[in-house]
Parts: sequence; structure tokens; C-alpha cells
Amino acid sequence: MEKPKASVAKNAVYQTIYNVLATITPLITTPIISRELGPEKLGVFSYTLTVSNYFTIFAMLGVVNYGTRSIAEATDSSEVSKRFWCIYAIQGFMSVVCIALYLLYVMLFVPANTIIFVVQTFWILSALFDVNWFFFGLEEFKITVTRNIIIKFLTVISIVLFVRKGHNPLLVYTLIMAGGNFISVISILPLLKSRLIWYKPEWSDIKKHIKPIFVLFIPLLSGVLFGSMDKLMLGSMSEYEQLGYYYNADRIINIPLTVISGVSTVLFPRISAMISQDKREESLVFISRSYDIVIWMAVLLSFGIAGCAKEFVSVFFGSGYEKCVPIIYIMTPLLLINAVCMFYRMQYLVPFHHDKLYAWALFIGTVVNLSLNFPLIFAYKALGAAVATLVAQIVVMIIQFKRHEGVDIRHWLFILVKYVILGFCMFIVMRWLSKIIDNSMSALMIEVLVGGLSYFLLSLLYWKIAGGLNDKISLIRK
Repeated sequence: MEKPKASVAKNAVYQTIYNVLATITPLITTPIISRELGPEKLGVFSYTLTVSNYFTIFAMLGVVNYGTRSIAEATDSSEVSKRFWCIYAIQGFMSVVCIALYLLYVMLFVPANTIIFVVQTFWILSALFDVNWFFFGLEEFKITVTRNIIIKFLTVISIVLFVRKGHNPLLVYTLIMAGGNFISVISILPLLKSRLIWYKPEWSDIKKHIKPIFVLFIPLLSGVLFGSMDKLMLGSMSEYEQLGYYYNADRIINIPLTVISGVSTVLFPRISAMISQDKREESLVFISRSYDIVIWMAVLLSFGIAGCAKEFVSVFFGSGYEKCVPIIYIMTPLLLINAVCMFYRMQYLVPFHHDKLYAWALFIGTVVNLSLNFPLIFAYKALGAAVATLVAQIVVMIIQFKRHEGVDIRHWLFILVKYVILGFCMFIVMRWLSKIIDNSMSALMIEVLVGGLSYFLLSLLYWKIAGGLNDKISLIRK
């Protein structure tokens, strides 16, 4: 029995709806959290979450990327079931071990904020039941998206209603975030029954998956270290207030990145399946055309954030967070670079099994980040952490593009430069508007509307002149 084949277009719609929602909801909750918790408590939340994430990443190993690719490459339902149970056996064992080690760590080495550390256990517990990778491999994004939307909505409502000063807002917020993620993960488990047949994993079958899972775990661990090392070191080397500033700035940069990551998430299993069916040339064309859309979105978001950063911080974070603005300015190029790296990694390196280069790039990036963090955080605190992360990510991007058989790197760079010019024009328009409008709220709304419209009109003009408008419409329809 062959696997059912989902529609890329429908999956893209589902994932885009969720990612747009994921982008909008923090705009609702961030003002509440920033005001009710304050920079210090926000720093405590960020620090404890970072520590728990290290255990979570060991619990999941490289299962998400490997599991998605493995299920996508399976040719029939029986093979899907066999691969699932073998891979999940590894995930389940590692999750139980990591939960036990984390609780032991909290009991022996955590002198303060113990209850917050304990509540963060829900993130690691979620790893035990997280089988979203299975549905990603089947390209059944509707299932995961609809449940995540419901949980996201309930999470937002809970934050609005229950995170209040005088009612231990840090504990309540941690419970909502960690508990909400756990509920989202377990809600999908009943749907496995109709898609799997029971297969008792044999050791001879399990061990075939261990090496490739660990190969993909190395870059995943490096990526987590890369993304959270700055927060961990800021919390250890500086004040929690500095971590709070950095956390909010980092969040503003990463929120829109979820929209871009949705494209990579949807395309990843389809490209993996195409390659397994010897459709290499077709997949390369698909990747190149998708890259154009991704870069267009990334430039819009990165230059848009930079254009309204000052007004955004004032309106959404409130007083006391002014130090976030220069951090955001340093980190906005990071959004664009991250988008390029993520797209290339998920649509080319991993589907084409260039796992070692993926691992090597992130490992070198982590070493660079660590080396720069010590002097820069010591001298410039949160600003130094931002600079270190930006430089390290540039290094990762350069190394990743070492393998590019079938990819015209010069053409890709040319596309990037063209959209950056359009984005810079939008940035100039937005900063000009900020100088003629006094009210921060009014300035923010007008900057976003006029800036976005100017970028869209400039893009239409460019596509019309370059003759690329029909290609964009054709790709979206597919």
C-alpha cells in the first residue's frame, strides 16, 4: 500500500496560516509579559528555559530532521510503520534518561528559582511524546497546524487573563508556556492509531538509525548552543536585566522567522521524496524558484523591523526597555542571514544528505560565537552578545555554501542584492515618516502600512521590468 501524497500548496497554506498566527500572537502577549514581569523576571524565565532546552535537545537528538526525512523516503505504509517504531524507540529511551538527569540537576545544583526550573520540566517531558516529525514526513500538516492553532489561542487567552502582578506572574507565565507546549504535543497522539501498525522494534533494525540520527544531532546541538549560548552566558556574566533586554530583542527578530521557516518545513519532506525518486534536476529547479520567494519575504521582514524598531519598543515593551533598540538594529541583518541559512540547510543540505557539512558549519559557528562572547559580553553586555551572534552566523552561511552542486550561487547572490536594495528604500521611507510624526503609536502604524506598501509596489515594478511576475504567480499557484 502506497503512502498518500499531500498537496504542497495546501500544506503551504496551512503552515502559513499557523506561522502568521504565531507571528501575531506575541504582538498581543509581549506588552503584557514585558510590563508584568519586568526585565529581571523575564531574564529568569529566559535563563531557566535555556537550561531546560539543553536537556530537551539531547532527548530529541536528531530525530525531527532525520525522522521527517526517513518517513518521507519510505515507499509504503508498512515501511512507514517499521521506521516510525524504530526511530521512536531511540527517542523514548533518550527522553526518559534526560528527564531523570534534569530533575537530578535541579535537586543538586539549583540554589534559586527552583520552582521555575521544575515547571520547565514540561518542555523535556514533551520530547517524550513529540511525534510531529511523523506527520511532517507524511506531509499531513493540517493535523499539526489545526491543533497548534487551538493551543496557541488558549495560551494567549491564559496569558491575558492570568499573568498579573501580585499573583506570581513569573510562575504563572512559565506554567502557561511549558504546559501549553506539553498539551499541544500529546493532543496529536490519538491520531497515530489509524496511520500505524504495531511493529516490535528489533535491535538490528534500531541500530541502523542510530548513526544517522547522531550525525544530524551534532548540528542540532550546535544550533541550540549557537542560539542559546549568548543567553546562558549573559545570565552568568551579566545582570538578568541585560538578559531581559536581549531576550526581547532576540524574540522580535525570531518571531517573523517563523513565517519563513514555514516554507522550509513544508518543502523539506517533498524535496526529500523527490530526491529519493531520482528527480534531482526537478528538485533543484523547485529549490531555486522557492528561494526567490523566501528572500523577498526575509528582506521585507528584516528591513521592516529595523525601520520601526524605535517606535515598536516604545509601544509594545513600554518604558525601561529602550536599550532593546540598538540590540535590534544589530540583530536585524541576522534575520535575513538566518533565513538564507535555514532555507539552504533544509532544502538542499539535509535532503541531499550533506549532513556532515551541515554539522561542520554549525560547529565552527558555535566555536566562533563562544570565542567572541567572552570579550564582547564582558565589554558591551547584551550589545556584545548580539555582535558575536551576527558574526558567527555569517561564518555559518559561508561554510554551508561550500557544497552547491546544481545551485547557481552567483544568481542567488544577485537576487539577494536586488531585494536588499528594495528593502533599504523601504527603510528610508519608514525612518522619514518617524521624523514627521510625533506620536509613537501613530508613527508605528503608518510606518508599517506605508513601508510595506512601498516595498510591495517597488517589487511589482521590479518584477514587471525583469519579467518575473508570472513566475511568482505560477509558483504560488503550485
